[in-house]
Amino acid sequence: MTGALRTAIGTAAEVVPPPARSSTATRVAGPSSRETAQLQPPSGPAVVMQRGSPPPRSPICTWSPAVAVPVTVVAPVLRTAPEEGAVIARAAACAAGAARPETEATAARSTSSRAAVRRGDRRSRGTGTTGEPPGTATSTPDFTMRPLHGGRGELSSAPHHCSRMYTIRRRRLSRSGESGRSGRALPREYTRRSDPEDSGMREDEARGRDRREVRVEAARFDDPRELGGLLPPGLRIGLAQSAFQTEGSLEAGGRGRSVWDDFALRRGTIAEEATPEIATDFLLRWREDLALLVDLGVDELRLSVSWPRLQPDGRGSIDRGGLGFYDRLLDGLAETGIRVALTLHHRDTPSALSGGWMNRDTAFRFGDLAFELGGRFGDRVADWITLDQPSTVMLEGYALARQAPGAGRLFSALPALHHQLLGHGVALEALRAAEVTGRIGLVDALAPVEPASDDDRDRAFAFLADVLRNRLVADAVLTGSYPVGPEELPPFLGALAQADPVDLARISAPLDFYAVAPLPPLRIVAGRDPALPTGVGAPPALPFHTAPWPELDRTGDGSPVAPWAVVSVLRSLVERYGDALPPLVVTALGASYPDEPDREGAIVDTERIRWLGAHLAALAEAVHDGLPVEAVQLWTLVDAFEWQHGYSRPHGLVAVDTRSRDRVPKASFDWLRRVFDARS
Repeated sequence: MTGALRTAIGTAAEVVPPPARSSTATRVAGPSSRETAQLQPPSGPAVVMQRGSPPPRSPICTWSPAVAVPVTVVAPVLRTAPEEGAVIARAAACAAGAARPETEATAARSTSSRAAVRRGDRRSRGTGTTGEPPGTATSTPDFTMRPLHGGRGELSSAPHHCSRMYTIRRRRLSRSGESGRSGRALPREYTRRSDPEDSGMREDEARGRDRREVRVEAARFDDPRELGGLLPPGLRIGLAQSAFQTEGSLEAGGRGRSVWDDFALRRGTIAEEATPEIATDFLLRWREDLALLVDLGVDELRLSVSWPRLQPDGRGSIDRGGLGFYDRLLDGLAETGIRVALTLHHRDTPSALSGGWMNRDTAFRFGDLAFELGGRFGDRVADWITLDQPSTVMLEGYALARQAPGAGRLFSALPALHHQLLGHGVALEALRAAEVTGRIGLVDALAPVEPASDDDRDRAFAFLADVLRNRLVADAVLTGSYPVGPEELPPFLGALAQADPVDLARISAPLDFYAVAPLPPLRIVAGRDPALPTGVGAPPALPFHTAPWPELDRTGDGSPVAPWAVVSVLRSLVERYGDALPPLVVTALGASYPDEPDREGAIVDTERIRWLGAHLAALAEAVHDGLPVEAVQLWTLVDAFEWQHGYSRPHGLVAVDTRSRDRVPKASFDWLRRVFDARS
């Protein structure tokens, strides 16, 4: 098998060279250090870092830096900015009493937090630092972390002194025997699932999984009363949207530019040359949309803030105009009783941040934003989401240039993923430093993957596709390590093998929930997509492409209709990560269908109703069977700007008049309202 796979992958591996290796080394020593950690890149000298042992208790540290400790840093491989070693030096600074005196308000919050711990409050608490100037490291705050859900890790019950010095005796999952983690040969699961018995599927997984049967059986759940009665009483149902796709008013109130502003200006990047300048006009019409949400009867709304609207330059003080808008919006939602899930970053990175997520410094600028917003909005947000779909941002935006920022780096884009996840870890610490009352998680985009045939080449690249789509984020966040595959694959994933273990510890801090944006299933064929042009100026392409699903119905944009796929990715998470997996949230669940008004101007979107009914029914049945899903957030209320597709792929329950921007509820809006009314 090894020889066959090496032959299968050989040509593709030559297409994408391994990431460049640095010939420099980094040495950082803390004043009270004793433990040495060595990382040895494939070429070049060892990277040596000194980790400080827990020093005596110091005055309470706070988020704002006080005394800077000089740090000399050279950046190898993923390390592209001078924050290396800052964690160790910050701990030393904290131990030396280098924190500024706490204010009365900070002292009160800290006292309240420690009292909550003594009372047995199980909610996670934590903090860290962001925003280190080049060549310096700063102090970090005191915090105590306690996991919300069981099994993620055992933490010391006493308050701790600095963010990287807390003691976690984390239970590590044994990955032996699981796909792509232990051996050199591909697992049996990477066979075509044409027959459950031949593919190694378990009986309970195969039962009811025939795609045609699922499609036919689920169709009856377009009856709102039947579906409403099936939904578990504790399952929250809401909607999701994002700032860039809805707000419009791109230049209002001093808003800065984002990478999506710039990308949309390039000719040929957006379908029909559409512009996001108005979008759904949510910035001006948010009260109308809140009224629609109340009329619909949703439990919660997931929305995002616009980073460039709050920080036009991606750093520095928060813009008062932008802050005022989100203040009013959150107050309005609080008045309606709709639960809020707030995404801090939904793809619209400020253009002013040079290099975007390829630059490590962006992670720390993001932490600054998180801390400011946590302090401002902490009492009105139930769920905090740090990032939306970091793997999609890396693949579509930095690897394949299909989305902003439009960089075609292929596998050299992997640092953009690592820096996003580092930003997630830093933001998580910042939110806990701000003592937000809500839970914290992130959104990961997942899809079932299978080879188009049992050919070794298809199986090999199905394995690679599964790692890229389903394993990079989840493994790092839930186990503290990036996935590794057969010996033939390191040319693709070699950059991640050099990730700093201190970064990974930060990235894998315990979460309160894990949100999944389910994608259509992928059927993988080895080789470059033959539909793409070749030669000079050809777009970047992966060494594999997707095949169609002729046995399945399709949505308006050609995606296969597969309710089983949503349940499949959720079950895979539970089986793979076990107790390390916190409660699940399904988000951005929706489908695109063309909406044609009838003679009276009504939009009867029957196909969307059937799609939503089938997927909600599949999820409801899975929850009844014990799948730990707490909420489902549908995409979306109003037809929005759908990234590179512009307005050509409507997903909303409500249409928007292209001239007046007035809202026109579709039949699916009334259908979902009746589903909510019928819930037991």
